Amino acid sequence: MPVKIKSASIFIMLENFKHRIASHYNSFENVKIFVANSGGKDSMALTHLLLSLELPITILHCNFKLRIPDADLDEEFVHTFANKHKIPFHSIQFNTTIESTSLGLTIQETARKLRYDWFKTFIQDNNAILLTAHHLDDNIETFFINLLRGTGLKGLSGIPHNVNKICRPLLHFTQSDIERYVQDNDIVFRQDESNFENKYLRNKLRNSILPSLNEITNDFKDKIEQTMESVHEADLFITKQASVFIQNNFILSTDYVKIERSQILLLEPILIEYVFAKYGVHRANRSEFIKFLSSKTGAQYYTNKFQFLVNREQIFLTDKRESANHSETISIPNLPFIWRDNNCEIHFEKCSQFPKAFMNHSHYVEFSPNLMPLRLRKWQTGDRIIPLGMTGSKLISDILIDNKVSKLDKQNAIVILDSKDTILSLIGFCSANEVKLTPKTKEYIQISWSNLTA
Repeated sequence: MPVKIKSASIFIMLENFKHRIASHYNSFENVKIFVANSGGKDSMALTHLLLSLELPITILHCNFKLRIPDADLDEEFVHTFANKHKIPFHSIQFNTTIESTSLGLTIQETARKLRYDWFKTFIQDNNAILLTAHHLDDNIETFFINLLRGTGLKGLSGIPHNVNKICRPLLHFTQSDIERYVQDNDIVFRQDESNFENKYLRNKLRNSILPSLNEITNDFKDKIEQTMESVHEADLFITKQASVFIQNNFILSTDYVKIERSQILLLEPILIEYVFAKYGVHRANRSEFIKFLSSKTGAQYYTNKFQFLVNREQIFLTDKRESANHSETISIPNLPFIWRDNNCEIHFEKCSQFPKAFMNHSHYVEFSPNLMPLRLRKWQTGDRIIPLGMTGSKLISDILIDNKVSKLDKQNAIVILDSKDTILSLIGFCSANEVKLTPKTKEYIQISWSNLTA
């Protein structure tokens, strides 16, 4: 049901809003619009503007159960409004205090996570979007919050207009614009009294600090908005340069990324941060990471999820979680058997006719039922094998060192064990002397491999 505009001044705001969504959001054509509505002034104004343009919407409301009975009255108010205007309505209630304890987050952080996790369930379809009522004053508050906490360019760019199907069409409008629109149109809304308490940093900025700054400089909000736009442009430029570097210098493998160390060292520190941001390198640890880049072969650097390794003049980047997954032991109860792992493929075949010739990329093990089931895993510290032709055992680590295997490839070296944990084969390097083939061998296992990176 459309709503009526009551004054010429408000008609101007509606036209500005209409122009804004046309230039930034293609007038929301061919999309399903969900609107986050708390019942407060801002979200009620946004809803009114959308209804004035006769856009079909669905209202979403979160009840965090933090202000009883006000939270329940807010939910009832929004539901009644939706019914009056025949708008589809969905609401959800959260026990935010309990969730906060469980997640180890503040109440504000918990409420944000809960609502956006729920909102995202409605915008899974390609043509679905969520609108929130964040405005310019919210954006300026966010700018100063991030500034006070210490942040990079992204944090000073403000709230994004449109990201991950979440749109904020009021970001260009001030709180005063919205208050005037609400007043002139007699829009009823619910007031959250906690907004006037200076308990949180945002409220302190909103109620005390920013009004003082506004008094001592002309066009304060316009200037901050222009600053945020400039910072955003700088952020986009550096992001683009980082993307070009990644495209030109990251050599991708299934198991790792390889980059020439000399190319990284040519970068400015801030560009290094942008290139490796998704791998856990940020402003706080950037200097430490740059120092690591000049380390000797074998040096390692860890972020929460990733591992960096210096190997001569290359930097290898691997996912720590993938490495953890590769530590499992694979049981081989029957033959033939094929094991595949990324670029490596290993075949196990039981044979009864003595080989006429020994093939490259193969190991040969005399078969005995006592060997089964075979087991396959990555080598571990302390592993030993008696290499073919020798009588004494040798550490796997020493064999890899003797063969000048890089630290990264060492991590991926594979051993084959029998049922009693005796190592029968170090794939790609040697098999065990105690299971060598002899003229008396009747059955044997041929272990062959392809695409082995180790």
